[in-house]
Amino acid sequence: MVQIFSGLRYLASRRIIHYDLKPANILFDSLGQAKITDFGLSKMVSEGQTQAGIELTSQGAGTYWYLPPEAFETGGPAPPRISNKLDVWSAGVIFYSLLYGKKPYGESMSQEQMLRERVMAVQREVEFPARPTVSPEAKDFIRRCLAWQQDARPDVEAAATDPYLVGGPAAAAAAAAATAGAGGAGGGATAQQAAGAGHGIGRGMSLGLGAVLNSRR
Repeated sequence: MVQIFSGLRYLASRRIIHYDLKPANILFDSLGQAKITDFGLSKMVSEGQTQAGIELTSQGAGTYWYLPPEAFETGGPAPPRISNKLDVWSAGVIFYSLLYGKKPYGESMSQEQMLRERVMAVQREVEFPARPTVSPEAKDFIRRCLAWQQDARPDVEAAATDPYLVGGPAAAAAAAAATAGAGGAGGGATAQQAAGAGHGIGRGMSLGLGAVLNSRR
């Protein structure tokens, strides 16, 4: 996940919204380095639009399991606006899928079913299975990435520099404790499991992550 967010950070610096981030569009080179691919649906944001985002005029495009609620807004007086926070949501879905082996929304549904049943309009908060055990810090990071309202969701820069990604679960717990004035780090196997999925930047771990990504299309 560190490498994926690093790639998104570079795209954001070029004012690019990928718009179709999903496992099938993440490849690994011979050194195990993650590469974001397939820019067929990408959006360019002009310099003056970076804060307000851009109008989304292509509703219906993309891979629905990885798109946030704003990508499904229709019927309003104006097209919905999107920013690179859309890519943060997609990355959050990927991370969730890596940890739990399933997507957080519409797992057993087709894209047509998701639209018909308005899945992204009624599911307001991500839910976590009881198993496998995942650290509170990993869950908190996913919650931030999957914040329903765009205003509550971090942009790419904030997500890429989040204490959980930069320093691991212990750093995230310390940051949360400092903010709340209380609390402590999650430990043991729980933190280690999330760290393994979120910080697999060595060759062996990256290749293992690649195998998981390729199976989650």
